[in-house]
Amino acid sequence: MGHYIFDILKCGKDSCELCEPVRLPRDIFSSIKHLPFPAPDDYGHYQPFSTVLGKDTTEENRPSLKGRASNAQVKSLPFYASVQHVINAQLMVQCEECNMWRLVYSKYKLSVAKCHQLQQLLNDHSYSCGAKLQDLHLGDDVEIRDHACGDTIEKLYYSAGFEPVCVYCGCDQPFTSPEQYPQCECSHHSPVKK
Repeated sequence: MGHYIFDILKCGKDSCELCEPVRLPRDIFSSIKHLPFPAPDDYGHYQPFSTVLGKDTTEENRPSLKGRASNAQVKSLPFYASVQHVINAQLMVQCEECNMWRLVYSKYKLSVAKCHQLQQLLNDHSYSCGAKLQDLHLGDDVEIRDHACGDTIEKLYYSAGFEPVCVYCGCDQPFTSPEQYPQCECSHHSPVKK
């Protein structure tokens, strides 16, 4: 069991009252394996499912658990981020683990066709904090900052005029005070001043 995976196999004992007897032939049941965790290969990608099936893997390579080498690497973009870069893209993506919205930055204003194409591409792929758009080979003009699950909503989100959400959890939240970023009751943090 892990963050991404939860699977249950019967114990296989005929006398077990909890699992009940196995209905599959014994040779097939004994060949069933637990689902493996993602495991990296030597080239910075993950190994195919067929390669890691049956191997003993751990969650240590989960993207959102990976540590960062230095502060310089954190939130890096191939260009200096500004409100204009957020407005150029007018797109966000939601992390499937922490449900926080992350801004998509574009160095240049996207055409309507490019914006629709990018939105479809983002809809077709799952996103977790720590993933980069460069992995989708879109070029250096469109990117997401490097985030970890639990990072607050970026301040540029509010500057770009998107709907107000809680700076800590991302839930809908009207502005509480003109001097502070929106914050709901779920957070025990002190208010973040603008």
